[in-house]
Amino acid sequence: MDNQVKTSDEAEQSPSTTKEPWVPLAIGLTISLALTTLFWIPSIAGNLLPSNIVARNVASQLVDWGFAISLIIVVLFGERKHIASMGFKPFSFETLYTAFGLVGFFFIGMIAWRLVVSPWFPNISLPAGQAATGELPEHFFLWFAPFALITASFAEEIIYRGYAMERLLTHFKNPLFALVLPHTAFSLYHLKDGFENAVMLFFVGWIFTWYYYKSRNLTLLILAHFIIDLLAIVGRIAGIH
Repeated sequence: MDNQVKTSDEAEQSPSTTKEPWVPLAIGLTISLALTTLFWIPSIAGNLLPSNIVARNVASQLVDWGFAISLIIVVLFGERKHIASMGFKPFSFETLYTAFGLVGFFFIGMIAWRLVVSPWFPNISLPAGQAATGELPEHFFLWFAPFALITASFAEEIIYRGYAMERLLTHFKNPLFALVLPHTAFSLYHLKDGFENAVMLFFVGWIFTWYYYKSRNLTLLILAHFIIDLLAIVGRIAGIH
């Protein structure tokens, strides 16, 4: 009798008898891996976004938030899972210290890229599509930079690691596939910033991909991404290139 009960319990826990939310999962992966990448191909985004330069910059941030919020909706109401299933973990000082360490490794990778790899990859321009018009007002950077900083650190990490990578790691047995596909999509997303930048992130960005694979902690990646972009903004203000 005990054996029968045990066998029944094991059957209930078997993956073959577990009802997986495949439809919302397919929708979420399509958004995170296909739509985000296709939209930001320069020749496509350039013709879909407003031509005014201020409106275009704001719209670009809103598009990223639209994708990220759509994925959160898929998780909460489609998959019916808690938002913690996207890798969000409680903040801790250990997480903060680790984030600073990740930032350090990222900048070491950047130095290696600039000195060793970059000379082999000239900045090949891609079709830019419709050009933006107008001039940026003096106050633009003061309010847009914080907005862009938050968007990059939260929205990008939610899309490519919190959803795409996390779901592929959870539902598919091959971790290499779960790492390479979102990482490639993340790199292609940055074609909007230039070909060289996309190639650089494909190489150096593996640090982020590997850290998430080992820690499954999206909070850590968001903090590190925030710090890196914040330092980049401070450097630009200081005239450091």
